[in-house]
Amino acid sequence: MGLVLNGFRVDSRIERLMRRDDWAGRRTDAAWFERFTPHSQSSGMPFVQLCSIDQAKSENRGIQTSRFLNLFKLGRGDKSWLNGKPNAQYPPGNFDSWHGYLIGFTDYCDSAICVDLRTSTARIIYENVGPGESIYATAFGTIDELVDFYIGQHGPATNESNYPSHAPERRHRDF
Repeated sequence: MGLVLNGFRVDSRIERLMRRDDWAGRRTDAAWFERFTPHSQSSGMPFVQLCSIDQAKSENRGIQTSRFLNLFKLGRGDKSWLNGKPNAQYPPGNFDSWHGYLIGFTDYCDSAICVDLRTSTARIIYENVGPGESIYATAFGTIDELVDFYIGQHGPATNESNYPSHAPERRHRDF
């Protein structure tokens, strides 16, 4: 059936990357920070960390529940502030946990990197460590951009026979 995160079948291209030995871990080099730029009022991006498959399964478990939405209430009445809100300067501005899944972090457990399925072509968005409330910006406009960038940084997989060819992503939740 393939890898499922947050009820969505993970796009085969992302799954292939996630199964590589060099996927999980932190990146702190300039090329990654050029894609994951911090908010203009931020002191900087601490790191870009991609989750292992096991960690991604764990992090996506309950992403739509109060654990994710209430991670940091800070006395606010609106529990969805962690997901951000639409923003023209840093599009899309928000993450809708009913239309995507988490694959990493930019600042420990409260700043997610997500696959956003709200557009006709899935994109990679991230919480850009803005001041105050969460703002999600786009790191890669398409999955192909992520794949090309990743291979450019890390080289091709050592055993391509383990990686199936491109398959269309499933954009509906599995319940």
